[in-house]
Amino acid sequence: MAESKQKSASQLLRCENVARLYRVGKLTIQALKDVSFHVHPGETLGIVGESGSGKSTLMRLLLGLEQPDNGSIVFEDANIAEFSKQQLIEFRRKIGIVFQQPQLSFDPRWPVYKSIEEPLVIHHYGDKIARMHRVNELAEQVGLPANLLQQLPAQFSGGQLQRAAIARAIALKPKLILLDEPTSALDVSIQSQIINLLIELQDTEGLTYIFVTHDLTVIQHLANRLIIMREGNIVESGDAQAILANPGKAYTQDLFAATL
Repeated sequence: MAESKQKSASQLLRCENVARLYRVGKLTIQALKDVSFHVHPGETLGIVGESGSGKSTLMRLLLGLEQPDNGSIVFEDANIAEFSKQQLIEFRRKIGIVFQQPQLSFDPRWPVYKSIEEPLVIHHYGDKIARMHRVNELAEQVGLPANLLQQLPAQFSGGQLQRAAIARAIALKPKLILLDEPTSALDVSIQSQIINLLIELQDTEGLTYIFVTHDLTVIQHLANRLIIMREGNIVESGDAQAILANPGKAYTQDLFAATL
């Protein structure tokens, strides 16, 4: 029992036999089937799969936007399905997210400064001056000149806007960052810059990442462990470098052959 408690305490998040069903008319679609995994503090877990593998459904569940039909998602040893309204607010303060297309995740009418500041306002971080200092600090961390922040998102390049999205995601010093295909909409040269930024921030801020992607050329530079998903199932999981060097399942081999 003591060993079990120690193992649980070393896990920031874990999914236990999670299933998710959608009913469309008379059809039942099983988006996730008995999915189990865990994430340790400070590591990067890569979740890899083709379109329709269940990655997006899993992200919604991890954010608490939907609840599993079976199983549980446990964050810091608490089942998020049992959170009160206040606990859910605190949970979301500890979770950051970076989306695939930064242009769609910013209000086009707001200067980028206001979007980065928004989570600070929502969670009552200091006064206006304290928030200004924090936003400027975040801009420096992600390599954005502070004088750009008063511009609208349309005036930013894709790479600059993704840097701003990362700044917003880390604004409240979260414990876990969900990265949903964060480089797939960027040019290859910009992808490399964003990956290097994520690695640097993980080192300096002690961040934990869940990185969802279909692109193994990106995830091989980041992940400590990998989960390979297909049609709502985990078909292979384990040490990232071991799987990359010697994928054990035929599906994983085919997936790697198509992308690496």
